[in-house]
Amino acid sequence: MADHLLDDEAKANAVASDAGVTASFPASDLTFHVAPTLTTRVNTLRPALRPSACWRMDDSRFHFDSSFILPEASKEFALLRAVRSPTAGATGLLLSVFGHADPTGADDYNKTLSGRRATAVYALLVRDTTLWEELYSNPFHGDTWSIVHIQIMLRALGKTGATTSGFLDASTTAAVKEFQGEVRLKQSGFPGTDTRKALFVRYMDVICQDDSGPFSYQLTDFLGLGSSANGKADRQGCSEFNPILVFSKADAKEFEKPGNKATRDAANLPNRRVVIYMFDPALGIDVAKWPCPTVKEGVAGCKAQFFADADARRTPQELQRQYLQRGRTIACKFYDRLARQSPCETVRKNLVIVLLGNDGLPSKNAPYRLKTGAQIRTNTTNGAGQVVEPQVFVGLTCEIEWGLENAQPTDPVFPHYAEIFLNASEGDAVTDLANLQLANLGFRLGDDELNRRAFRLEYDDTDSSDSTINEAHRTGRPKKRRLPTV
Repeated sequence: MADHLLDDEAKANAVASDAGVTASFPASDLTFHVAPTLTTRVNTLRPALRPSACWRMDDSRFHFDSSFILPEASKEFALLRAVRSPTAGATGLLLSVFGHADPTGADDYNKTLSGRRATAVYALLVRDTTLWEELYSNPFHGDTWSIVHIQIMLRALGKTGATTSGFLDASTTAAVKEFQGEVRLKQSGFPGTDTRKALFVRYMDVICQDDSGPFSYQLTDFLGLGSSANGKADRQGCSEFNPILVFSKADAKEFEKPGNKATRDAANLPNRRVVIYMFDPALGIDVAKWPCPTVKEGVAGCKAQFFADADARRTPQELQRQYLQRGRTIACKFYDRLARQSPCETVRKNLVIVLLGNDGLPSKNAPYRLKTGAQIRTNTTNGAGQVVEPQVFVGLTCEIEWGLENAQPTDPVFPHYAEIFLNASEGDAVTDLANLQLANLGFRLGDDELNRRAFRLEYDDTDSSDSTINEAHRTGRPKKRRLPTV
């Protein structure tokens, strides 16, 4: 099996926001085996198809079941500029946009929806208002751009008099008239085609900017160079074929129960994403041979690239699986080649860590500094000694430093340090779960049996079974731990 785990350099190159991540990939060595020949035949040495960088925006920056991009996405687009400048010119990395849906619903439906999301992102980056108008004027089931989206755009432009009612009410009509006056259109109060075109451009500038102002890309900054009307190699929808998280059988069964749809949709959030992979122009990629179907084509082209065990990869098994933890979840062989060791294919977690002091008890209200890849979060633990960080970009480990209980946070000192294994919770698909949990509890003597003996001694327990270790790891506070005598 191919090893998809993130290496330390890949994790270090990642920069995360609340709903996205971007990373440049470390250089890889090219090894070729050559030999002399007496014939006139030659072989062309060509590096493997491998991205140089990636960018991802999570589902939370779209309306659910929609391709409309919300104003908060400005944070993620600023990350994109940081890794690939729009002014890079002919030597700049070439972009290709991939939309992904979660593994619920029909393949064809998700192919269209994921393609519409990829199109929305692509159109924003190149300021193609015609593509946005096509999305607006051609609803697709739940993906219906409507008056509520006009209102969101107006409010993002400072027209806060517009409501979010979804109706063209009096205050929204007044906001539309005000905007029409600013762009020198007839002040009818109705957001017709010309008004929408002007509104799209202004809104795109608002959400696609960084500290230096709005930015955009050229058609030639994309892999297909804008040569195809349907965006061949520039943008594609991957349907639900490439999940990075697949539920366990037990979770999948629970989610099928009435009333659990919202919980299931929330758990599936990592799979609903848009990813951009960026390629070195020197690779000389032949767009005519690009295997991904366009956003207008069906799923047959996708399925032609499937692994033989594609259905099993996407089907729930006994344990929950994640792609970058050797989960074998991606069905498409081609996309798997691009995604291996990519920080943009990791699963965010709501991270809860209980920090203990030298006395073995939780460190309440203690300052801490948490590092995952290049993302650093600082805060203090709660009254139970817990670090609680929502939607953290994580690989397999994180680093954390923490101080003394009730210490002043103005100039904290961090006497404690630990590297935490984040795939050490019950249900993760790892074979040495108890050993990872022991390491998180501070037992790192280099020998599994010595770690178990030390656990029994320090926890005053004759039992060091996997279930006992798991309970100590889960609760963060042992029942019988010996405290140092004074």
